[in-house]
Amino acid sequence: MNKFPFTPEGVAAMCQHFFALDNVALQDAAKTLGQDFPTWVQNTFVLTERQVSYLNKIAPTVTNFMAANASFALANRRNITLAKEVEPEPEPSDSKITKPKSTLAAQILPDGTYTAEGELTIQITY
Repeated sequence: MNKFPFTPEGVAAMCQHFFALDNVALQDAAKTLGQDFPTWVQNTFVLTERQVSYLNKIAPTVTNFMAANASFALANRRNITLAKEVEPEPEPSDSKITKPKSTLAAQILPDGTYTAEGELTIQITY
């Protein structure tokens, strides 16, 4: 698989790619994402060294939160979007704010199955 650009368009293309997979392959991809969010992001998107460094500095509690939400969204073919401002040149290292915003929800049905709704937006501001 070719890597996707880390842009709103690249994240949309990533979703299209994974959502087109059969259910087994999609569940495998979502499981991998859920187990190691930073590595999955690095393997899926073209990132600069600065972006990789930033990703690796994110607290494990937050990466676990992002992994759970992103994995659920991917596994259930729910939208994942990136709302990212244009990076200033040069990018100030202390001004990036990343805010995952989720409206994801599951409705558990009487037979134990579920339906999923909502979406995940990763908002990046400087």
